[in-house]
Amino acid sequence: MEPLDITPLPPKPYELRVIIWNTVDVVLNERNIFGTQMSDIYVKCWLQEFSKAQRTDVHYRSLTGEGNFNWRMVFPFRYSPADGMLVVRRKKAFYEQYDTELKFPPVLTVQIWDNDSFSADDFLGTLDLNLAQLPPPARSPERCVADKGLSLTGSGNVHGLLNLFRRRRVRGWFPVHGNRGASYQSGKTRGRQKRNTLTLTGKIELELEILSEEDATHTPVGRGRESPQHLPEP
Repeated sequence: MEPLDITPLPPKPYELRVIIWNTVDVVLNERNIFGTQMSDIYVKCWLQEFSKAQRTDVHYRSLTGEGNFNWRMVFPFRYSPADGMLVVRRKKAFYEQYDTELKFPPVLTVQIWDNDSFSADDFLGTLDLNLAQLPPPARSPERCVADKGLSLTGSGNVHGLLNLFRRRRVRGWFPVHGNRGASYQSGKTRGRQKRNTLTLTGKIELELEILSEEDATHTPVGRGRESPQHLPEP
């Protein structure tokens, strides 16, 4: 009898494409010169510790919490289906000779911020989406309710959740949660949000698509609104 090969399969290369379409009902964090509440909204995303954060342009002077973006982000990554984990190889310390293989849950973080020209930007809300245990998005903002997405990393009950690695593509509305007393720092430093009083601070329309490296190479896309497959101005 031939020996059984139990060598684990190597992680597969994929590409995550995220389109930020719109926001509604985002909390208004500033006041204009007339005393009217408003926010200068932008969205920032990253894929766990695997990638640098990408951000949209700014929707200025939103008086209702609505923001329009039509903005694409692209995240290449490696994924191990056997473990259900993102895989990255890097040196833990500069003096190490060999790379270490690190694994992370496939979690996309989406955050909404208020742009400020004269001081640090203000954090408005966040959403963590486990791509292997994704809460189904709502078809409209009216159906986007606060309890969706509270299990931010997909822990707990998985009934009704979607596996984007099988589904490949979804589009719809997700709730964004925040703590009005939370402290985040903009830029490269990401603070920790207190989670004791999460409240709904906005809703965001996303399109999420996962492609194999081969399919992504055959159908390339640009970032932002750039070609190929450019997106129109909102």
